Amino acid sequence: MKPSYGLAGLLLLGAAAWWSWPQQVALAPLASSGTARDGAAPAAGAASASAAAGQWFAAIADDERALQRVPLPPLEGNRSAWLSMAEAREHGDSRTPPLQRDEAPAQRASAAQLADPQAYRQYEQGQKQRMLGAYVAAADSELPALRADVERARAAGLPAADIAKVEEKIRRIEEQRRVVIKDNPGLAAAPAAIRR
Repeated sequence: MKPSYGLAGLLLLGAAAWWSWPQQVALAPLASSGTARDGAAPAAGAASASAAAGQWFAAIADDERALQRVPLPPLEGNRSAWLSMAEAREHGDSRTPPLQRDEAPAQRASAAQLADPQAYRQYEQGQKQRMLGAYVAAADSELPALRADVERARAAGLPAADIAKVEEKIRRIEEQRRVVIKDNPGLAAAPAAIRR
């Protein structure tokens, strides 16, 4: 078996570092701060470092009289955070707004549509038309509200950069609505109830 000189060297190096550690911790920060800040000579810095080392150790001395116990305020009637989170996970959070459900139930493909590839393609096209119709209907109902928001923002004196962001949003929604109607002309004439 070969002797492990690398491991022995590391152990020796670690022991030397441990042996010299207290002197380095006490003197190194004070010596470097004396020469860096004051511009003093290294000999004067070392002398002031040894004088200040006593102050440094006195400042961190274990003195029970210096400790002050501060009471913590109670948290929601002794309820722990994990219990509150567990209840919210199981029962929901009362502060959250209610979810808005889709009024029309989802139309699922029938067994015959699933079996026939052509019928399933028609089913997919119908679903896509329904989604695009919902987009056009939402754009028709939300664009006037967004325009009203822009007018109120102008009247309130909000920054022009913030108003420009909303105007850009309106422009992009209108452009997308035009593209959808151009590609699907039947959506423009369909009433909102049919689109959904």
